[in-house]
Amino acid sequence: MLFRSFNIPAGAKPGEYKFTIDAEGEDAKSSLPVTVNLAEPLAAKLTATPKFPVLKGSPKSNFDFNVAVKNEASADATVQLRADGLPAGFTATFKEGYNTQEITSLVIKANESKDITIAVKPSPRAGAGQSSFTFTVASDKAATVETKLTADISGQPTITVAGQDERLSGEAAAGEKKTFPLVVRNTGTAPARGISMNATPPSGWTVTFEPKDLPDIAPNEDAKVNAIVTPGGKAVAGDYVVSMRASGDGISESANYRVAVTTSTLFGLYGLGFIAVALLVLFGAVGRFGRR
Repeated sequence: MLFRSFNIPAGAKPGEYKFTIDAEGEDAKSSLPVTVNLAEPLAAKLTATPKFPVLKGSPKSNFDFNVAVKNEASADATVQLRADGLPAGFTATFKEGYNTQEITSLVIKANESKDITIAVKPSPRAGAGQSSFTFTVASDKAATVETKLTADISGQPTITVAGQDERLSGEAAAGEKKTFPLVVRNTGTAPARGISMNATPPSGWTVTFEPKDLPDIAPNEDAKVNAIVTPGGKAVAGDYVVSMRASGDGISESANYRVAVTTSTLFGLYGLGFIAVALLVLFGAVGRFGRR
């Protein structure tokens, strides 16, 4: 049995090719006509296989999808990468394997596979639920493959601390209690739970809250709280800053409240009394020595 292999030039055109194989021995010879039909090259065929088609995280997470893209054709192919149907506010970038360089296209050799990372950043305002898009790989050989990827987003609470009517300033007298109303608002997409209030006041001051521990705050809702501030009894007149903080459930937010301290009314009364006593002493002395 005879086997014969042929090397076909890369530039050979499709069509019918005829040639003869000759065999010759001592007493005989033979010829075998051979016809080879060279077909058109196979069109590029691509596959895209995601490692995990669904990833879970919060609106602050980065969703890194890994997809194996294979060129199953007999020729190299240049492919374009797209993320079609991304929800509003979402962004997507592409990288090859663990490289840091962002790409939008690459060459995949015949029968070669490439790992592509699709890094998706959700909108900070993304609501809880599943957000899907289509990862598209388009070849210059007219082949296209698509695969569906899904970001399963869990809700995330986001809180702000503000004064009533958005005001973060007020007045208080030294050594006297003063109540300042605050509003803790949840601007996130999940309930804010376990929120408690704390403060960092100047030395010698006291700050308490009513209530200190807040009930659950639903998204787009707020909770009212009173900050009861007592400046130090020896605080001099002027502006001071008190940091008001709401924290819990893995989140924390603070606001600086400016408190303008005035002289205590008690000190004012003491001052008036001191002046009155001084005047009495003065008048008494004048009257006594005046008669002499």
